[in-house]
Amino acid sequence: MVTNTVKRNLWGDLGDLGTFRTPANILREQARMLGELTNNVLMGDVKVSKIGGDYFENVLRIIVPPLGNYSYDMLRVVYPPKLYPLKIWDGVNDRRHNCIDEDAFILKLEEILQSDSVRNVIKLLLSQCEE
Repeated sequence: MVTNTVKRNLWGDLGDLGTFRTPANILREQARMLGELTNNVLMGDVKVSKIGGDYFENVLRIIVPPLGNYSYDMLRVVYPPKLYPLKIWDGVNDRRHNCIDEDAFILKLEEILQSDSVRNVIKLLLSQCEE
């Protein structure tokens, strides 16, 4: 039986753990980039939530401030705490994808964001904001 009442750190030094680049971080980068590319006429936003069990869901959406903050959900990403493998539900192209690691995720995300369907959505939203 331990009777010592002095508090002792059993975790060790947590300051040198570093960090991971999460799917949410990657989506936030792209959300910020959308604002920069459109002079903030269109803004990207990422909603992060916990869903069934231990999974995370990230929703990448376009917010359109000139249209009363209209929002359009582009895609959803679902992943476990260990980050990969993850699933992408591409709402614009109506497709589902599985990605085994960060490289596969970035390649698939680039393919989706550069697709004709996504470009068309962006074009239509920008057109509605013209004066």
